[in-house]
Amino acid sequence: MKLSIVAIGVFGGILLFGAGCSGTLERLDREIVDSKMPVLTPVENYTFGARYKRFGEFFDDRFRGYHVGDDLEVKDEKTTVAVSSIAEGRVTFADWVEGYGGVIVINHAAPCRERFPESCQRVSAVYGHLNTQTFQVHVGDDVVPGQTIGYLGVQGPQTDNERSHLHFSIYRAEDVRLAGYVASPTALVDYINPRTFFGWHGLLGGGDDDLHKLSRLTEPSGRDVFPLEMSIPGSWDVEWISSLEAWNLYDTRGAGSARERSQIFIRYFDASSFLTLQTVTIHSATDLTVGDKHYTARQYDIEKKPNVRNFVDQPSWRNERHIVTDFRGEDGFTRYFVMAANPSLDQKVYDRILSGIHIVTEDDQSEHTD
Repeated sequence: MKLSIVAIGVFGGILLFGAGCSGTLERLDREIVDSKMPVLTPVENYTFGARYKRFGEFFDDRFRGYHVGDDLEVKDEKTTVAVSSIAEGRVTFADWVEGYGGVIVINHAAPCRERFPESCQRVSAVYGHLNTQTFQVHVGDDVVPGQTIGYLGVQGPQTDNERSHLHFSIYRAEDVRLAGYVASPTALVDYINPRTFFGWHGLLGGGDDDLHKLSRLTEPSGRDVFPLEMSIPGSWDVEWISSLEAWNLYDTRGAGSARERSQIFIRYFDASSFLTLQTVTIHSATDLTVGDKHYTARQYDIEKKPNVRNFVDQPSWRNERHIVTDFRGEDGFTRYFVMAANPSLDQKVYDRILSGIHIVTEDDQSEHTD
């Protein structure tokens, strides 16, 4: 039996079609609610693997909405990648689904961690983009941590033409929920950030606050708009906001959308001199230099005027008083980059990021190709 996921309008709503889907799901036994068995990651390199779509990021491509899980990329599709159960549980779904290819859903009982009361609940996990021909489990089977449940599919029918990767999401319910995206940030409340979940069980740690070079899969248009190199804390990532042609640097830890976890917001304008918007009050302005090449910059302490509507598609803190640094790579008519900081961000972290910025030029690109 094949099931189809149909996206409804621009909101990415999900309907399930197929025999038996309307029936009442068997209620799972409660014998392992307080499981003492460990929690493991679904693939070996989950901790260090590359991500394209993380929990809470907004996308508008084949599907539209806020991503409810993490996507773990596969560097070499020729490599066979085993997918394992993260904890004790029972399989509630295993089939081919439009938009995923092979999908397995398991209702899990993870150990209850006293330090994290929210961990004391059953959860369901979605393992997406598997090859159905490699399924090792079926609906009703009980599983243990680390048990292989299947193998990732390669791009094509096995993944419904999606790139080869693991879509992994966790939600607080026993029913089968196959949506990869939700229409609004509030709808993320039933989902758990995988990084948070694994953090409860001591797998991903508290996050790395040392600066690391920003390196990830980004839409080509994003790279064209922002030819920037910089270092950010290891616990951060970047969200490309196509509606504004903006970068949102956000903390990958915690609940809510990536926009709600925003730390730095980057936009641009093309001009011959520094410009300021009529929508904000400037409390102070300071000239300075930033980056490895000592780029000309100006730092503002700004605040949105009371009579101005909240900024659309931007983090909510952009409507509060905060610091913004504008900088450029050359004189004359050129591109100015606008780097705004969340008012709760440590000033030392912001300054360190500013000091390491590099604007990529044609000379830099030619050096890489030589």
